[in-house]
Amino acid sequence: MKRTSRASFRPQTWQLSLHIVLALFCLRAAPAFSTIDTLVVLHTNDFHGYISPDGNRAAGLARIATYFDRERARSSKVLALDAGDCVSGTPVSILFQGRPIFEAMTAVGYDAVTLGNHEFDYGWREILAYRDIADFPLLSANARGPAGELIADAPFATLSLEDLRVGIIGVTTEKTRDITTTKGNEGVTFDGEIASVRSAIDSIKSHVDIVILLSHAGHVADSTLAESVDDIDLIVSGHNHTVISPPQIVKDTPIVRAGAYTSHVGHVQLLYDHEAGEVTKVEGFVVPAADDRLQQPDPKVAAVVAKWEDRVSQLVDVTIGHTERDWSKEEMYMLVEHILATRSGSDIGFYNKGGVRNRLYQGNITARHIWTIHPFGNQLAIVQILGKDIGGELLERITAAGTALDPDHLYTVATNSFVVEPPRRESLIGTVKSVWLEEDLIRDVVINYIKEGGPIDALLTPTTTEE
Repeated sequence: MKRTSRASFRPQTWQLSLHIVLALFCLRAAPAFSTIDTLVVLHTNDFHGYISPDGNRAAGLARIATYFDRERARSSKVLALDAGDCVSGTPVSILFQGRPIFEAMTAVGYDAVTLGNHEFDYGWREILAYRDIADFPLLSANARGPAGELIADAPFATLSLEDLRVGIIGVTTEKTRDITTTKGNEGVTFDGEIASVRSAIDSIKSHVDIVILLSHAGHVADSTLAESVDDIDLIVSGHNHTVISPPQIVKDTPIVRAGAYTSHVGHVQLLYDHEAGEVTKVEGFVVPAADDRLQQPDPKVAAVVAKWEDRVSQLVDVTIGHTERDWSKEEMYMLVEHILATRSGSDIGFYNKGGVRNRLYQGNITARHIWTIHPFGNQLAIVQILGKDIGGELLERITAAGTALDPDHLYTVATNSFVVEPPRRESLIGTVKSVWLEEDLIRDVVINYIKEGGPIDALLTPTTTEE
């Protein structure tokens, strides 16, 4: 398949390019006879820097590239798409602020990617660097910079696969400001998802055969979009880390998702009837990382991955401890909160939902494991708060544990710097008396605790619950 040049997605040339493409579309003659076309959509989402394989848990991009190439050899009408959150999750992503990820994705040959909330982890200006690195369009119809400009390359892209015209729209969760660090994102805003998607569809629907929405808004929002906005033929979903397979149908709109961390690759087939002018059938499945079809790495992509991994290996591929058990996500929160409270001498340890990104597995523990569990670079934060002022998620956690609070006692709470940022502090922990930040990063606190022989397995009974 011939790829659209990178330059055509630059904001200053986008409108001109779009006008030319639309003019050509208008000159097309209708098919003289009924023709059924098959479009194959290969999709990933939320792989969070997992460009390297991790046994049967993560395929990595080199193995995914082989699968993509195999499907492209079978058909010229194949698209490779990603629904966002490509960065933040592994040392190679963290240490180089996500840039190696887009180099590797370019080597794989993605056709379009939407911005997720974690693309803003290093500040919105870093996305400009991602755009320079990638040879595919980064899309978002609703993410805007401080001056009101779109941060992505464009709100949508249109691609011609021989006689099949496909429109791809990107949308980012409108809650990004609430769930992403404020540093580097001052003045950034996110338009409403429904209005943004509807406006993009109105711009392209009469000039394309198939409309695909790359949505990093989450499952509830995606269902609402499907119910509220017409003319979407497929939603490739991100933000949640679960699998949707086969496609879930919401008001005739199929929604698909492929897990997270390259745990799966999604594969969708859409049948398009040129004479009827509509998609007549959608089928889909996912391929797990352990599948035989995801075992052979592509040498070119593997070389790109190795180049970057070699630069971090000496720092993170170091054994710091051992565990005799697999840990559930719930147990990981208990462990991290215990470590924070113990190391800081605080009364309570607290970590926000979504802050612990991975878990430990039986065997040796390396520094890399802790980097993937705590990828965000948050600092240790100490809070003083009266018992009667504890609220939000922290109070829910304490209540669920059956712990009694003295309303007049001044408690110290060990948490992370994200929790204590003003936009979300009260909803997470309540009304505080004081806050101070330590220089130590959370991941360093955890690494040092384990390295120095702090108890791990002894903290919990040897039972494992599924996530």
